[in-house]
Amino acid sequence: MKYNLKKLMASLMVGVLFFLGASGIKAQAEMGDRNVLDFDEVSVHDPSIIKSNDTYYVFGSHVAAAKSTDLRNWEYFVNNNVGDNTLLGNIRENFKEVFKWAGNGQTTDVGGMGIWAPDVYYSESYKNSDGTTG
Repeated sequence: MKYNLKKLMASLMVGVLFFLGASGIKAQAEMGDRNVLDFDEVSVHDPSIIKSNDTYYVFGSHVAAAKSTDLRNWEYFVNNNVGDNTLLGNIRENFKEVFKWAGNGQTTDVGGMGIWAPDVYYSESYKNSDGTTG
């Protein structure tokens, strides 16, 4: 008797599930009239982001960097050229002491150098090469 009751209940459940699936009941809401977001994206892995004046800057692994004024539309502002990088110049030469200390990464890294996950911050007391601070 218990076996027949279990079999009957299982059959009823299968029937109900089949009916719900075939009846057109939707599991998700209709899309309706939604605004489609329009934005320009960039690929920056392991991002570190700062804001200066009205512009956001994001820096990431493999010397990737981009900027935006609205956090939706981004544009790259550096190239990926190790010998003449837009932001860092000749990376191999300018950072040779750093790479001597840290070692070169895998040969698949940017120019054979492991340039990963930077962290960027603002310091009022930092002196730039032109003598300005910040």
